[in-house]
Amino acid sequence: MRKTAKRVKLGLNKLQGRVAEVSYAAGQINAGKNIKRTGRGSDFKVDGKLVEVKSSSKARLSKLQKETQKKNKGKYKVKRIGV
Repeated sequence: MRKTAKRVKLGLNKLQGRVAEVSYAAGQINAGKNIKRTGRGSDFKVDGKLVEVKSSSKARLSKLQKETQKKNKGKYKVKRIGV
């Protein structure tokens, strides 16, 4: 019972994250910004700046994301979107 509940919760969290990413990307495209999906450490590159999209105000950054944020202080932004 607990494993099933945990699996469902993780699935919902994953879905919320994807919805947040899609809504952020759509907003940036509508604003006429140059947006590109990146690989490790961040979600998007918007006009030369790295942007990490989180689906809630409580979502933590991973170890890799923290390192990327520390390395690129002026170019790294965390955008929190309530879904």
